[in-house]
Amino acid sequence: TALTNLNLRGCFLVSDDGLRTLVGLTALTDLNLWGCSLVSDDGLRALGGLTALTCLDLCRCSLVSDDGLQALAGLTALTNLNLRGCFPVSDGGLRALVGLTALTNLNLWGCSLVSDDGLQALGGLTALTCLDLCRCSLVSECRCILVSDDGLQALRSLPVLTTLYLAECDRVSDDGLQALTSHIPALEIIR
Repeated sequence: TALTNLNLRGCFLVSDDGLRTLVGLTALTDLNLWGCSLVSDDGLRALGGLTALTCLDLCRCSLVSDDGLQALAGLTALTNLNLRGCFPVSDGGLRALVGLTALTNLNLWGCSLVSDDGLQALGGLTALTCLDLCRCSLVSECRCILVSDDGLQALRSLPVLTTLYLAECDRVSDDGLQALTSHIPALEIIR
């Protein structure tokens, strides 16, 4: 069909079975699954053929893990991916995103298994303008225990990054921030 936008935000009973019914919506560009907590990696596998998707909101889909992100690797038109509250997502999941070079906005708020190593994987996403690392517990200097100044240095290869959210990233220091902003002068860091 010609449906381009589907907003299922807060439809808490939508599950993987529901996502399987979307496979024929090949014109779909915007899919909001915010709070669909029954959606898991199996459901994301059903979305792999929706190659027109530019915006995918998986906020609070807490069953989504690295395996699910691997299923999204072919969605190269994605510009906006919200993984806020997808707690099982780790560095392996970020490595699965390396081919999504059109991404401009990536929200990893609360993905507490993301570390400096995961940030290294994001280095090739050169179109990224907004990155949220708040509460990424493993990111040093961010109450994100695994993300640190070292991880921030991996972001220097993102020339159009304009906004970086680092609230509660306790292991990120002034020196790390200064080193990053010296490479990306237009970067606004929100702590």
